Amino acid sequence: MCVKLNVLLTIGLGVLILSPITKINAQEKADTVKSEFKPSGKVWGYLFGDYAFKPHADSLKRGTTSYSTLPKDYNSFNIRRLYFGYDYTISEKFSTTIVIAHESGVESNTVTDPSLTSDSKRAMYIKFANLTWKNIIPRGNLVIGQQGTPTCTTLSEKIWGYRSVEKTITDMRSPLTGSSTTDLGVGLFGKFDKNENFGYEALMGNGNGAKLENNNFKKIYTSIYAWLWDKKVVVQANYDYDRTSIVTNDHTSKTLMKIFVAYQTAPITIGVEAFMQTLQNNSIYTMPAQAKKDTSNATSFGISIFMRGTIIKNKLGFFARYDNWNADTKFNGTYTYTTGGLPNVENFITAGLDYTPHKNIHVIPNIWFDEFSNRTKGITGLAKSDYDMVVRVTLYYIFR
Repeated sequence: MCVKLNVLLTIGLGVLILSPITKINAQEKADTVKSEFKPSGKVWGYLFGDYAFKPHADSLKRGTTSYSTLPKDYNSFNIRRLYFGYDYTISEKFSTTIVIAHESGVESNTVTDPSLTSDSKRAMYIKFANLTWKNIIPRGNLVIGQQGTPTCTTLSEKIWGYRSVEKTITDMRSPLTGSSTTDLGVGLFGKFDKNENFGYEALMGNGNGAKLENNNFKKIYTSIYAWLWDKKVVVQANYDYDRTSIVTNDHTSKTLMKIFVAYQTAPITIGVEAFMQTLQNNSIYTMPAQAKKDTSNATSFGISIFMRGTIIKNKLGFFARYDNWNADTKFNGTYTYTTGGLPNVENFITAGLDYTPHKNIHVIPNIWFDEFSNRTKGITGLAKSDYDMVVRVTLYYIFR
């Protein structure tokens, strides 16, 4: 009995002694694995451009898009965007992205195009340059620097899926809305739940895109979104505010509210994006038979409906989109405007096929159509209603 007891005591003592050693070894192995983290990076990029032919031109060249100033029968080969990017993971907590880009502001070969150098060569600029601090709060990342905006980049543009054909409606109408895909500032992007079905985005930036700051104000971008029905449906709501000037009794600002809803499956995606923007003290006008000038807000409204899908898996797809944009819902055709008072309502249509000979190469024949309707009283003929139409073959390829 004593021998058995001694054996049991010896085994028990051995377990007590070896257990901490085993834990220490396990911890050392875990620490070793953790210490083996190695910084890494990757180069990536993409390009899209077209052969474009313009069979019809708006007689007044009144649009604000890339083809608006071009005459009838214009045709060209053009590079509309080139991205060259580098993503680098500094540590488990920090990463960085740098992207330089060329983007054609207008499709033209003149020195007045800001996307060209003084000798009409394609210019490059900093599109993104930011540092991400991962999980600075639970399920939340802090992004510092030039980065994508919640209004255009982080959700709606990705789901539309054809930036190579055209921008989303809020980005496309940016000359008035002031929307941009990039801004310089500080943003917080995160999820509310561990399943990542509900999220938020908040960014404070200069409000001047990739350009240098030109005033003392900052733009606030916010977004909340939800993935529903096994992540087949997404709903996003945005609110942006940008003070543009402070003048006695005449402050100006831009306030934008947007809703985006999309349904995604493997064969088909359908989306709707709608926005309303208030431009405080934007319009100065006189009413008929009155000399006194009045100042009022202007409100623009736009809605975009799109569909894209698969005809032959991994080989051939299709897309179609219709936009309606009212530059100023408060426009009165009998008033005389000295500032603001944009009279046009535009109907935009694009549609095409997407042939994919390789997963990273897309050949996209498409049409691009923008119709103008002028609401000024007494306007007739082509001044009242006309359109731009462009026929294109777009090439889009990705390298990484």
